[in-house]
Amino acid sequence: MGVVQVYHVNTGKYICHNKYYGRRLDVDGVRDTLRQFLFDGCRHRRELVAPIVERLRKLLAMLSKQNTFRFYSSSLLIMYSASSGRKSSPVSVSPAAPAASSDSLPTGPTPAVSAFVGRGSLLEHASAMSTFHPHVDVRMIDFAHATHHGFLHDKTAHVGPDHGYLFGLKNLIQLFENELSGSETSPDNAVTTDDSGATVL
Repeated sequence: MGVVQVYHVNTGKYICHNKYYGRRLDVDGVRDTLRQFLFDGCRHRRELVAPIVERLRKLLAMLSKQNTFRFYSSSLLIMYSASSGRKSSPVSVSPAAPAASSDSLPTGPTPAVSAFVGRGSLLEHASAMSTFHPHVDVRMIDFAHATHHGFLHDKTAHVGPDHGYLFGLKNLIQLFENELSGSETSPDNAVTTDDSGATVL
């Protein structure tokens, strides 16, 4: 887990954690931080989960069809408008801006934006819970070490999709779906590990 920045509407301030905080988290800490990401200072924004999961599933489906791409050390940026009102202005997100540094999160034209960057070297149909669909955006960022067959004369024989990245995405989807259902699961069910034993998120 990487950078977390959550806007609290009750104080008008951000709660921020850097990538070093994320590296110290165990499985329970990952789950608690995800819940903190969905808490706006007044309530748990459970209505955000369905649109986030929908976008993650679309990304999973798209990446499952890609051949030879490897997204080493890349990140996944999840953003949502911190305003829960119907009349809130949509947030404009530039795909280039967050890619510059995952330690400095963009705030867009309005300060009321919460963002979460999940990071790892192997990184990534719920119904809506309300009639209001908050602005949610999910982006892949940080491609400095990404590669594919033939890229810059890369001679590594990459075959099929990036299973490590897909593995992380499935874990993240499961974490969010557990929040949607409101069910408490054991750590083994909430987050799994890769072959090296590292927690993947």
